[in-house]
Amino acid sequence: PLCVSVRISKRAREVYATLKDAGYQIELEKQFSDGPKSEAGHGLFFDFWLPEFNALVEVDGRQHEEGWWQHRQQGNNAAIQRAQYNDREKDRWAHERGIPLLRLHWRDTTFKETVQQWLISLQA
Repeated sequence: PLCVSVRISKRAREVYATLKDAGYQIELEKQFSDGPKSEAGHGLFFDFWLPEFNALVEVDGRQHEEGWWQHRQQGNNAAIQRAQYNDREKDRWAHERGIPLLRLHWRDTTFKETVQQWLISLQA
């Protein structure tokens, strides 16, 4: 079973189980010493790191598009903009280093197949 001290979404738990069932070592909430930074200069975490492939997985939840977790009463887009900025920084950082990064959308109902195909491509 997944036992972590951080709050993890249902979809992220399902992705974790898919990766674990495939037999891969997984590090949760991976932060790199030279990793991407938020606009405020804080180090950003990736949802999952697969050290065997030096590959990353991000599960983008509602906060990446709706900002529901902050300012939902005010309709403030600041939370969404921060999440999207962080996503772009993570994408840029991984791309510049040649690190595969799989992004999964929280509404994606075919994520298991997507993850399985991605794992196959990493082994090629």
